[in-house]
Amino acid sequence: IQSKVLVVDEMKLPDTWVLKIPGMHNRYNAALALAVARAYGINDDISRKALTSFAGVPGRLELIAEKKGVKVYNDTTATTPEATMVALKALGSEKNIVLIMGGTDKGLDMNTLLAEIPQYVKRTILLAGTGTSRILQWIPDASVFDTLEAAVTEAFSSAESGDIILLSPAFASFGMFKNEYDRGDQFNALVKAL
Repeated sequence: IQSKVLVVDEMKLPDTWVLKIPGMHNRYNAALALAVARAYGINDDISRKALTSFAGVPGRLELIAEKKGVKVYNDTTATTPEATMVALKALGSEKNIVLIMGGTDKGLDMNTLLAEIPQYVKRTILLAGTGTSRILQWIPDASVFDTLEAAVTEAFSSAESGDIILLSPAFASFGMFKNEYDRGDQFNALVKAL
């Protein structure tokens, strides 16, 4: 088996390539895919079509709806503070995010996320759990809900046209849900029913 060595001098997509998935991290991933495709002799036209039509995967910064000018994203697989920070940076250029987060504690360091939240988030809505209990004192004006339905209702009450509702928990889903996929499926169903 012959192997190829990939040397990438510049990890960048052409500026004219517009991706359906948000965030610089996704542009970087796409640039890596483009570099690999080029190393294997795949034409850039084929790569461009594939990369610009890719809509992402369920539960990872997945745009699931736009209602009355409010975009709703399901990022249920963000079960670490780092993943939630990436989502905030990908979506927030203004302080227009209504963030639904919280859940079961995994003992991870939340300090950086807690410092970043005020830069991107206009309202924080927390799902009850051991992790939520640990960080609640550092998120002023946050509300805690025992059900996802109540949290989603509050998120829509807090959002205005041009805002974003983002489910990006930063914690595990256990206790209230079977797993993060169950949490994401329930979120999608609640949003669709509104």
